[in-house]
Amino acid sequence: MKSNNTVETKGRADYGKALEYYKKSLTIWKELGDKAEMGDSHSRIGVSYKQQGNYGKALDHYSKSLAILEELGDKKGIAECYDNIGNIYDEQGQYENSLSHYSKSLAIYNEIGDKKGMGACYNNIGNIHMKQGNQEKSM
Repeated sequence: MKSNNTVETKGRADYGKALEYYKKSLTIWKELGDKAEMGDSHSRIGVSYKQQGNYGKALDHYSKSLAILEELGDKKGIAECYDNIGNIYDEQGQYENSLSHYSKSLAIYNEIGDKKGMGACYNNIGNIHMKQGNQEKSM
């Protein structure tokens, strides 16, 4: 759900370069004590690692982002983070973990009335059920 801002290199995303800049920004936000921006930086670092196929580091940074967002009470950010974590589990074929995180995300989107987020979650959940061969549930 978070934007997937990265550095573009001749029309191709350069996740390594993006990662370098996101880590620099994280250092600055830590120095300034800006927790909201720290959470966002961790999320962006997670996206970059995910795109590189480094799911362990991606999950680590999403977890750090989630902890900060929970501390701040940023419900939309928490929902987005759960969605991002669900995406990683989906890509790894860990569908039950994926569904668990998508369901947490959906519950928060319902709570805050974010219909766009709800729609994205329903799509993600439907895709998982389809991958599991449960077409009826996916509908």
